[in-house]
Amino acid sequence: MNHMCAWFLANYEDPAENTPCDGGQYVYIWGEPVDAIEELAGEFMHLFAEELLNEAADKLNGEYDCFGWVPKPVYEPEEP
Repeated sequence: MNHMCAWFLANYEDPAENTPCDGGQYVYIWGEPVDAIEELAGEFMHLFAEELLNEAADKLNGEYDCFGWVPKPVYEPEEP
């Protein structure tokens, strides 16, 4: 389960971390919000039982109090 959580946190975050706001509403410039369970299932369903996927999603949602995760921003290096 720790591997799944680590993978998820390397790729997704709470929108409050880096997602810009406009008039109090998030502007999802790096991708729309996702559910942890859907992303974990898409990545790990072939490796882990559904029960473990659900446990990992519950841990992430509960520990970080987030239910609408967004992809982490990808910054392109500036050209010289």
